[in-house]
Amino acid sequence: MRILFLALDINLDRQRGDTVHAMELANGLASIGHAITFVVGAASGHPPTLRSDIVLRVVGGSNRRVVRETLAIAKRSAIDIVYERRSTPKIGFAVKTRRRIPLVMEINGILRDELHFQGRADGRTVRGLLKDRLRGALFRRVDGFIVVSEGIKDDLVARHGVDPRRVLVVGNAVNTTRFQPIAKQSACRRLELESERPRAVFVGNLVEWRDFESLLQATRVLLETVPMFELLVVGDGPARGSFEARAKALLPARTVRFAGEVPHTDVPFHIAASDFGLLPERVRSLDISPLKLFEYLSCGRPVVAFDVPGLDIVRTLGTGILVPPGDPGTLAAAMARLIGSPELVQEMGRTGRAFVERERSWSSVARKTSAYLAEKAARSS
Repeated sequence: MRILFLALDINLDRQRGDTVHAMELANGLASIGHAITFVVGAASGHPPTLRSDIVLRVVGGSNRRVVRETLAIAKRSAIDIVYERRSTPKIGFAVKTRRRIPLVMEINGILRDELHFQGRADGRTVRGLLKDRLRGALFRRVDGFIVVSEGIKDDLVARHGVDPRRVLVVGNAVNTTRFQPIAKQSACRRLELESERPRAVFVGNLVEWRDFESLLQATRVLLETVPMFELLVVGDGPARGSFEARAKALLPARTVRFAGEVPHTDVPFHIAASDFGLLPERVRSLDISPLKLFEYLSCGRPVVAFDVPGLDIVRTLGTGILVPPGDPGTLAAAMARLIGSPELVQEMGRTGRAFVERERSWSSVARKTSAYLAEKAARSS
C-alpha cells in the first residue's frame, strides 16, 4: 500500500517518545513492503534512524497551508490510505474528504489529562465543550482507530459515540535490536559513570503528569541506608526547572544527575548504567502504555513504578515492583529492596527481556497495523 503517514505534531530533531513511536512504526511498515510518505511538522534533515526508502516531507505553517501542501502530496503519491497521529483529525479529515481516501487515526493519550495537569481548561468551558463536540463529529466519520490502551478505546466509545468495532488496541513497543541488555560496567565506562554506585534511571519528558516530588522525597529517605545512591534523569521538558530546583533543595550535591535530552541511540546505555528504571506516573483518567516501560524491560532492567492503571503488567509479569501512588516511603523501600537483591534484579530483567522479545517488538506492531490498514483500504475500494 501507499500510505500517507501524518505526524504533524512531530519534530524529528527532538528524540522524544512521540517521535520515537512515529519513526519506529514508519520503519516497520516500510520494512514489510509499504511505500511510506512521512509528513512531519519539523526536521532539519532525514534522520539516520529513519529508513532511506521512506519519503520524508516537512510541512508547517497555518492549517490552510498544511492542508494545501498535504493534499498536493497525496495527489502526487497516489496515496491508498491516510494514517494520522493526532488528537483531532483536522488535516487527515481534509485529505479524506477531498481525495476520497480512507483515514485511520492513531491516538496515544487523552488531551484533557495533559490539560488538567498543566492547570489549563479541560473541556468544561463553553469553547472546550464545542471543540469536544466537533472532535466527536469528526471521529464518527473516521474509518478506523488504532489506540495504545483499552481505556482510550472505552473513552472514544463512551465520550464520542465511536463504534467499538472500528477501534483496534495495539500497545506500545520497543526496538529490541537497539535496546539490548548491556553489562552495567560497560555502559558506565562509556558514559564515564561510577559503576559501583547503586543507580536508578528515569527516561522521558519532564512534565507535570509525573510525580517527581514523591521521587525526590523517596530518594531522601533512601539515602539514609544507601548513601551512595544516584538518580539519573534522562530527558527534558517544562517541569525540568522545578525538578532541578527541588533536587537541589532536598538532596546532597551529585545525588541527582540530569543528563538532559540525549540521542535515542544513547538511551540504552543510560538504562544499562542503572540497576532499574523508574515510572513515577500520576493517576490519570485512563490507563497508560508508556514507551519507557518497554525500553527498560528490553534492556534487561526491572521497574519500580507507581501502581496506576496500565502498569499492572509489571505485577502480572513479575518484572518489577509497584507501589501506591504518591507514597515516598514505600517507593524508597522498593528501591532499597532491588538495590539489596542483585539476584532478583537479574531474574526480573531476564523475564522482562523475554516478554518484549515475544510480544512487544515494533515489527509485531507494524504487522498488526498493516493488516488493519489493508482491511480499511479494501473496504473503501
